[in-house]
Amino acid sequence: MDAVLPAFIDIREIEQALEIRQYLKSAGADLGDDCKENIHEEIICLLDVCDNWLKSASDADLEAMMNSFISLILVCTNEREKITQKFCSKITDVGATEANAMLRLRILGCFFAGLNEDCPLRYEVYCSQLKLATQFGLTDNVETKLKEASSWLELWNLDIEKKRKCYRLLHSALKDSKNSNEATKVMLEILGTYDDRSATEAKDDALQCILHCINKPDVFIMDHLLQLKPVLALEGQPILKLLKIFVSGKLQDYMDFFEKNSNFVLGLPGVNHEGNINKMKILTLVSIAREQSEIEFGPLAKQLLLNEDEVEEFVIEAVKSDLFHAKLDQVNEKVILDSSNRRTFERKEWEELRQKLEQWRENLLTIKGQLEQVVPPV
Repeated sequence: MDAVLPAFIDIREIEQALEIRQYLKSAGADLGDDCKENIHEEIICLLDVCDNWLKSASDADLEAMMNSFISLILVCTNEREKITQKFCSKITDVGATEANAMLRLRILGCFFAGLNEDCPLRYEVYCSQLKLATQFGLTDNVETKLKEASSWLELWNLDIEKKRKCYRLLHSALKDSKNSNEATKVMLEILGTYDDRSATEAKDDALQCILHCINKPDVFIMDHLLQLKPVLALEGQPILKLLKIFVSGKLQDYMDFFEKNSNFVLGLPGVNHEGNINKMKILTLVSIAREQSEIEFGPLAKQLLLNEDEVEEFVIEAVKSDLFHAKLDQVNEKVILDSSNRRTFERKEWEELRQKLEQWRENLLTIKGQLEQVVPPV
């Protein structure tokens, strides 16, 4: 959300603080007539007593007053982090409603714009924007691109815990806006911040990431999750066994797992057993396509737990996943499997790729030599 920094009244800070004090006092705040000696103490004092006013203020008064607070915070040299946190909490937590949420986002946007690009205080303001936008469904009005957010977090030179907190808020905001692809990228970014020593601390994040990929109908390739330390820290737990089935197993593997762990699977948040079966049918067909170039309807139906008369319709639908190419030979009742994506890409696959590249190189050298015999190089 673009924000324009407002122009503030040209008076001394202490005089501006006094005007705020007098206004809040007239609105019923329990305040005396004299300002605190230090401007940062005065700002804290004023913010502490403005809750009742925040709950009832008109939009015009709210915007004018909070922008006045911003102008004071921007010139304050002491306790800026504490004051910023208090200001942001007032905006997001006290009196925020669907009716004034957009206005409050605009106020936070002004605050963000008023701080230098590399100022760490922008972190508090940005997190408050994400929190408020998620709460009231206004995510489109806040910057949520992972690339932009990551560059900000690096620029602000934050510790790892603050980065994770921000990424989690960003992930919630993206899920709220139904931007699941970007939300997945953010969750992977979170998990990538953990190493061997801290991986066990991220089990909840790892579980959420696994479930997100399994539950998302258009996510099929998941082997990259097994490279993440927090995911590997789940070794021995049913969720990791389930993930490995989606990474490299077949439909029967899933059905066997479900038979033994039905309560676990059905108890997972957002999990759809029938959806899992359909995804595993497609993944099984992808694996078959890597193993053989054609398969008869009968054996395929058996592996996919289908009736033979259901095979053609299923293959037509499965091709829409773009994971493989196939043709139907209805006369001979076969599926011709032209090509397929790889479900995993590990050392074995890298070796195969190296061998193919070497073979292509040798073939090109042979062709080059043959051409030089016909047309000698100049």
